[in-house]
Amino acid sequence: MLRALVLLAVACVSLSAAPRQSASTAEQQLIEFRQQLNEAMARRDRAFLDRSWADEFYCIHSNGVGRTKAEDLPALTPNTNPVNPTTFDELKARIYGDVGIVTGRTNQQGATPLRFTDIFVKRDGRWQMVGCQATRVQTQ
Repeated sequence: MLRALVLLAVACVSLSAAPRQSASTAEQQLIEFRQQLNEAMARRDRAFLDRSWADEFYCIHSNGVGRTKAEDLPALTPNTNPVNPTTFDELKARIYGDVGIVTGRTNQQGATPLRFTDIFVKRDGRWQMVGCQATRVQTQ
């Protein structure tokens, strides 16, 4: 009887640890994907962004203007002003089944820092961004 209880306890601990490990891996993959999106924005890589933003993508930018994929994507042309490199801190990803949320803060030379929330959906084994929202960080 004692042996059966010990085996049951070990099984429960093993089962509860397994999702945590896979969630950590999935969270890290989502953060890496978010950083790839940042690099694609800086390169003006419209093909990558077209694949990575869902057709229903909608973003509320830091100026309060909401724009769709159809509105944002054409604005990213090689002729637009170059973008200073953006770095992130305070990145955190959370996974809820096939939905992922990334929050963090941007740091870009010459620009006001932003806090952001990005929403992703996993489709056909890959993440797509469906929404975002950015808010300027008040400097004092």
